[in-house]
Amino acid sequence: MSGPKSSYYDVTAAQRQRLEEERRRREEEECRRREEERRRREEERRRREEEERRRREEEERRRREEEERRRREEEERRRRKEEARQARIKQADAILDNAFTNFQLFQIKEEKQVTENPPEQQSTPKKEFDSSEFERRLDLMAGDSRLSVALLAKVAQTKRNFESITDSTFRKNFTAVSITPLLKECNKYLQLYEETADLRIEYKVVCDMAGEPETAFEISPTTIQNIQNEITRLRKKIARDDEKSYISKCLDEVMSDMGYDVIGHREVTKRNGSHFKNELFSYADGTAVNVTLSDDGHIAMELCGLDDTDRLPEADESEKLCEHMESFCEDFGEIERRLAEKGVILRKRIQRLPPSVEYAQILNVSDYKLTGDVEHFNYKHHREKTSRPLQRSN
Repeated sequence: MSGPKSSYYDVTAAQRQRLEEERRRREEEECRRREEERRRREEERRRREEEERRRREEEERRRREEEERRRREEEERRRRKEEARQARIKQADAILDNAFTNFQLFQIKEEKQVTENPPEQQSTPKKEFDSSEFERRLDLMAGDSRLSVALLAKVAQTKRNFESITDSTFRKNFTAVSITPLLKECNKYLQLYEETADLRIEYKVVCDMAGEPETAFEISPTTIQNIQNEITRLRKKIARDDEKSYISKCLDEVMSDMGYDVIGHREVTKRNGSHFKNELFSYADGTAVNVTLSDDGHIAMELCGLDDTDRLPEADESEKLCEHMESFCEDFGEIERRLAEKGVILRKRIQRLPPSVEYAQILNVSDYKLTGDVEHFNYKHHREKTSRPLQRSN
């Protein structure tokens, strides 16, 4: 009886062993399948992120090419307008010079007639100086609102002086010495005014885009360069704002994907004009990650406790905050990697400090616009929870 019984138990043990091996094999296959599925999803995610990065790079390249094309077209248009303006100025100067030359020739001809034919022998009466054309031009300039206040006053005074002169010879001399140069000055001013018209419109548009008030520019030979400098400065500011918006968007996406929720935000403008934005992301036990994004694209991240008053952390609170800092450092590496995949390189924009009790701080959430209730940090009293009424941003 012992022989068959032993054989029976041997068979049963072998079956159990085979079943156990089969179970382990199925578990290993399931683990491999899950690992393969996880790896496939990770590769798919990376592929999508790479495609998104390439798409953004292509869009950025096209945008820059379009801006460069527009800039070249704008430079060519301005060059042509400048050439046309110079041509019109030369034409106006030539007309005035020709008019003055004709008056000089007329005066020389009269003097020659007087020399050859004494007054008693002249058979034709002496011609008077015709000033109607200059009077008409002065009237046009006096009514042109595009001229500056100083030029309009100068035209008005010259017109009064000219009307008070009755002697023909004196009127001719006054025309040559005062009126002709003044008309040239007015023509040059009007040409500059027309040349800067498009620039002033463009300047107004970029001021609106940048959120800055317009500055009034006096029309002068340096006006064009001054407006162009301002437009260049404002366009750089707009580009920085666009970059800042993109960084903020990527940061919000990465933090949200990793389980961090936005619980508050604020925007601060200092007396020196610098501006930065703060966002609070919930962490644990009444703590939050305070992210600061400045105008120049630099980022600061600090883990801090939350309260509704200004105060310093106590010793045990500082120790607990330091533990949270060390824990957050593990997540920071993943945040940095995911942002890099979106084209935001943190090591160029952030200053890293080691976890330490000397950096522990309590943040007053009263300075922030909160999106909901927050848990206050109070480690000494077992993380006593208090609530803050919901504040909605305007």
